[in-house]
Amino acid sequence: DEGLKWVAESRRVRPDFPPTIQAAVKLYVGLGQLDRARAEAERIRSPQFEERLRKGLSTRRHPEHRERELRFYRIALGLPE
Repeated sequence: DEGLKWVAESRRVRPDFPPTIQAAVKLYVGLGQLDRARAEAERIRSPQFEERLRKGLSTRRHPEHRERELRFYRIALGLPE
């Protein structure tokens, strides 16, 4: 819930800032709020973004963090694991 407070604050400044939307997607998936996660994911969905997910590309260095991030995006976008 604390993370969602930061997302809300960021949105007041820049409502369409991609990193804020990405954070919201991951937070909502983590909280089990999949409808909200899907709605947020649709805001950043693009062929390029989906291709990055298919290739397993992430900016996270730690393998566990990278895999969790990719898994959460795939869940939100309804893409296969």
